[in-house]
Amino acid sequence: MIFSVSYENENNQRVNTTFQNVVIILFIKKILTLCHKKCNPFFSIPATMKLAITRSLPVNKSQQNTITIQSVLMKKVNFILVFIGLIASLSAFGQQEKVIDASKPTNFYNSVNHAFEFTSRPDGGNLLGYRANLVLAPSEKNLILGEIPVLYNTETKNFGLGDIRARYFYLPYKNYSKFFGAFGPSIDIIAPTGNWSNGIGTGRWTIAPGIAMGLMFSEAIQVFPILSYQHMSKPVNSDSSAANNEINGGSLQFVTVIVPSPKIFFQITPTFAQSYQNGSGSFSYIQEISIGYQMGPKSVLGAYCKRDFKNDLTQVSIGLTRYF
Repeated sequence: MIFSVSYENENNQRVNTTFQNVVIILFIKKILTLCHKKCNPFFSIPATMKLAITRSLPVNKSQQNTITIQSVLMKKVNFILVFIGLIASLSAFGQQEKVIDASKPTNFYNSVNHAFEFTSRPDGGNLLGYRANLVLAPSEKNLILGEIPVLYNTETKNFGLGDIRARYFYLPYKNYSKFFGAFGPSIDIIAPTGNWSNGIGTGRWTIAPGIAMGLMFSEAIQVFPILSYQHMSKPVNSDSSAANNEINGGSLQFVTVIVPSPKIFFQITPTFAQSYQNGSGSFSYIQEISIGYQMGPKSVLGAYCKRDFKNDLTQVSIGLTRYF
């Protein structure tokens, strides 16, 4: 794994976790003690409702020990808190926090990504917006992604939901110790939920099945080729003109991962695409660059830039990914 943690760091993390657990337990105990002293009705019982529990003493039967429910309750609470603190401390030493390696597209984790983006277009207005991604990984072999964009068009002055995307990725093989490190099929579906006339949607259904693989050149450099077929339907509610016919094509991507340090990684992705409409073909080259910074064990700050040279389109974004 690229983002490895040394044995010494693991011990330090466990000690810190144990210390935090102890502090939390002591804090809760202090709060309960203060509430008990102030006779808060949620934590103690008023004096008028105190119950005296008596028992006979062998020496003098007239002597009695009075034990209130308050005292009994606080003793039980103290015992429970100490017990929970002990269990939490022991479990902290027995657990190893899962290390996130977000550099490889074939590593599957549950995550949420929030990104703010800007897209410059030669016509139709520029786009400003927010894009949310929810990724669910039921296992190391399965990934489900949902993407929801909310966009604003600077020319039409319209704001609304863009085209939502869903993706499923199945990875039957993954072994990073081999040169051929990963292989699996995927499918992307984009729904025309964005309003095309308002300039915030394509107006077409898109279905793109593909196959991805991983080539492990070294721990610092890996390449993930992705071969995809793409079908775009006729625009919804469109006329029968030739410009509104279906579009079919394919693309070949090379997601090149460069890891200069355990906390920083780059993804440089050239894409070669060929599309066909009305019997004629069109070739395009797209370049994508992203950088990720591992802020903590479960958070990555990222920046992204995409340039479509044929369509003169540029997109930049910055986002934060949280893993859970």
